[in-house]
Amino acid sequence: MSLAALQRWHKETHDPAAPAPSHGRPTTRGECRHGPRPCPFVGCGHHLYLEVKPTGALTVTWPHLEPWEIPESCALDVAERDSHTLDEIGELLNLSWERIRKIETQSLARLREEHGDMLSRFLGPGCHACPSEGSDGPPESATETSPLLADIGGG
Repeated sequence: MSLAALQRWHKETHDPAAPAPSHGRPTTRGECRHGPRPCPFVGCGHHLYLEVKPTGALTVTWPHLEPWEIPESCALDVAERDSHTLDEIGELLNLSWERIRKIETQSLARLREEHGDMLSRFLGPGCHACPSEGSDGPPESATETSPLLADIGGG
């Protein structure tokens, strides 16, 4: 089914004034923090089993596993723990460390563009997590800990 057909079907069959059913799904981090693991809510934006593209397309991160068989189910659980290496993040997302490094570089560039001054204050002067424009070299090793991921993880 095409995206246009899906959107048309949704408009025809759903009342926009009706409240969305929750099905017992948590709405805040506080509600889900101590919930069952692996998380049964695969449709959650923080679940590591599915990725929803901006076009609406779904990508199954672990096509050879069932949702209850993946190593970690919640990105927020992972982020609350200490810092992680590019390899560890790659294993959780079923991606290579090089792809994770590219995502990190692109994200930092976007953050610098949108929030440059605030980002500098948050990460400190001379932080190598905010490389200057044009320095896109690979890390010294595939297991180098990402300073940005350490800050996000609360470590």
